[in-house]
This record gives sequence, structure tokens and C-alpha cells, in this order.
Amino acid sequence: MPSSGPFWISPADIDIDHQVQEALCHDLERVADALPGLPTPDKVRRLAERVDRVVEEHFPRAEALFASMPDSERPTEQELRRLRNMHTMDAVHGEDLIDIMWDRVCDRSTGSQNDLAYMLRCFFDGCRRAIAYKESLLARGQRMPVNPDRQSPQAAREKGSCRNDRLSPVQSRRLFAAG
Repeated sequence: MPSSGPFWISPADIDIDHQVQEALCHDLERVADALPGLPTPDKVRRLAERVDRVVEEHFPRAEALFASMPDSERPTEQELRRLRNMHTMDAVHGEDLIDIMWDRVCDRSTGSQNDLAYMLRCFFDGCRRAIAYKESLLARGQRMPVNPDRQSPQAAREKGSCRNDRLSPVQSRRLFAAG
């Protein structure tokens, strides 16, 4: 396996990262569906930690994998720049989402329910878009087939969910806690 920095990364690791991200998307979509109700402060804390982990750990791992690929399989610089830009936007949306969730749950917000709904959608749609893009780059590089069981972002929106049926919520939490 190729090495990038102090850790080994493989396409299988990225697939697990994508499952964790999809579980987070699903949970955030459930928050959006429950509006104007809000999660408890403890649930907001856990969601915030998960958003942070995706941004701080999972995004860099994907970028490290692509950087470690052989030249013949590596995405072009333009494609890598597009992925970094997607991750940067998702990180900004994640920070904004965490801030607005805390403000709303602590009654400090002057924003509307629509602001929170918008920020939730920005994050989970952006995350899904980046997952689809990374999977297409990996498939093209013949490093990992696109998972035919996984819903496309469009299909997930049409069904109202991005849940990956291969993992139960308990399995997702265990993967996330270990990840």
C-alpha cells in the first residue's frame, strides 16, 4: 500500500470514510426534517464533533490517497484542485453549521429556521457531492469500483435519505468512533 505521511491509506479506508460521511449526512438530514424542533445540546455536541472529524481527518485522508497514487492513476492537478476546493467549501459550511446549531440550541440566535435549514443542506449536499466526485476519480483510476449499492446524491435526494443500507446506525457509530 502507498504511504502518505505518517499513516497508510487505501481505497478501502476511503470507502469506510464515505460510509461515515453518509451516516452523518443522514443524521443531519433528519435534523433538517425535524425543524423547527432542535436536537438536545448533547446531540448537537455529538453532531459538531462528527462534522469536525470529517473535516479534520476524513478530507485530508482522501487528498493523501490521491497524492500517493501512481502518476498513471492520479487525478490531474485541476481535478485535485477541484477536490480541495470542494473540501474547503464543505469545511466552511461545517463551521457555519456548528455555529448556527449551537446558537439555536442555546437560544442565542437571531437567525431564522430557514438559516439553519440552509446551512444543513449546504453541508450535506456538499459532502455528498464530494463523495460522488472522489468515487468517480477512484473508479477512473481503477483503484476502486464505484459501489453500485450506494445511492447517487441525486437518488438520495429523491428518496429523502443518503443512508447506506450496508451499515446499521450502531455499526456507523462504531466506525466513526474508531475512525
